[in-house]
Amino acid sequence: MEGKHESPRRRGTAPLIVALIVALGASAACGAQARTLTSSGASDMSMRGQLCGDKHGAADERIRACSTMIKDGGLRGRDLANTYLHRARAAHSVHDNEDAARDLDLAIKADEHYAVPYFERADFRADGGDNRSALADYDRAIQLKATYPEFFINRGNAHKDLGNKDAALVDYGKAIELDPKSAAAYFNRSGLYLKDDKLDAAVQDLDRAIELDPYNPEEFYARGTALLKKGDSGKALKDLDEALRMRPSFTAAFVARGRALESLGETDRALADYSEAINLNPASPALESRARLLIAKGDFDEAIKDLDQAIANDPTNAGVLNNRGVAYVSRQDYASAVADFTRATELAPVLADAWFNRGSAYEKMKSPDRALHDYDQAIKLNSRYAAAYFNRGGIHLTQKHYTPSLEDYSRAIELMPTDAAAWFKRGNVHLDLHEFESAAADYGEAIRIEPDHAVALYNRSIAYARVGKRTLSAQDYARAIKLDPTLAKGAR
Repeated sequence: MEGKHESPRRRGTAPLIVALIVALGASAACGAQARTLTSSGASDMSMRGQLCGDKHGAADERIRACSTMIKDGGLRGRDLANTYLHRARAAHSVHDNEDAARDLDLAIKADEHYAVPYFERADFRADGGDNRSALADYDRAIQLKATYPEFFINRGNAHKDLGNKDAALVDYGKAIELDPKSAAAYFNRSGLYLKDDKLDAAVQDLDRAIELDPYNPEEFYARGTALLKKGDSGKALKDLDEALRMRPSFTAAFVARGRALESLGETDRALADYSEAINLNPASPALESRARLLIAKGDFDEAIKDLDQAIANDPTNAGVLNNRGVAYVSRQDYASAVADFTRATELAPVLADAWFNRGSAYEKMKSPDRALHDYDQAIKLNSRYAAAYFNRGGIHLTQKHYTPSLEDYSRAIELMPTDAAAWFKRGNVHLDLHEFESAAADYGEAIRIEPDHAVALYNRSIAYARVGKRTLSAQDYARAIKLDPTLAKGAR
């Protein structure tokens, strides 16, 4: 299972199926006696019945035994259906799907009122991706026998794969009603809750699944993932440790544990987990996670190598292209960055980050009109994109378009009111407009947030001087020069 882990899913197998087919050898013997076979012949047929139903036996031997039973055992009805089921299982185990499909059809033909063949054919069809046909068989199986929780679990799986979330939830709930100790039903239902970010419900189901089946690493992985999404990285880490203790090669658990460690500030351990995930699976999404940490550490070349590999694995992944563009920007390779951001916007036109990042790259390349266009696109896609308003406001200010600059900085402040830079920049606009009181007020907010903001102190000293507040102006100037002596030459 990989880092981009799908909702958990487990399949049920009806317990009664096993009991029915274990009795097959005895039924065959009785059938043989009815045809006046000798006692040794009946015994031989009984042995063949046992071999036919032995799921641990070699597939070719099981198929031969079942074939002999079908030909010479005098079987009818349910016994004949069970023999076809056994032969279908043996064929399926060696990927002889054509013969398996034929035998499943014959099992249903042998006893059309027997639920188990419909259930097994449904499983076979679901395995092959034909969930719609599988649903029809699950429906018929449940119509014939509505007391097996496994029937509902597997029909729930088919509904889930078809996107019928509500129907899947109903089926998993029915399975739990029939068997409150069905770990698989709780586990599968938790996957739907997790996908919908119903994290408390997911954790509650996974708690119950783990209580019932404490030796399944998938359950600990899933609960760790849910806890991580809830922001409880400490508890998530414990679950992911347990999942990896049970399954040391669990790639997705290494990725998730890396994220938990990263959120706890343990970046070196996170890097080690991402590296282990990549060793286990070179196509792991841990490539992107490791690259992000490498960028933060300033190791841009190694980050780009990881992202190169991630893109080679999936050239259509717009998010990875966007991330590599960020790495190129950090390395000041703006042309390569623009190429990656452009490709990302082509693949995913709704990816606001790619438009914003390309705008930033264009701005660094001294192409303000192109940058403005991209910031406009980012804001159209995400009206709460504070950084895009901030950057766009800066271009408007540079071009002396004061009204739109004020509007953009005001929106940025509304979205991130504790950002000193936004208050400072809007103060600069007011200063250029000779709105000195407003400028002083904005610089004051920047200084409140960041008391050692030397340039804000210097500029506020100018604003105070223009409105005759000379004492305050002198105080700000003295503090500014003390913090940054180079400001004695002037600043903005």
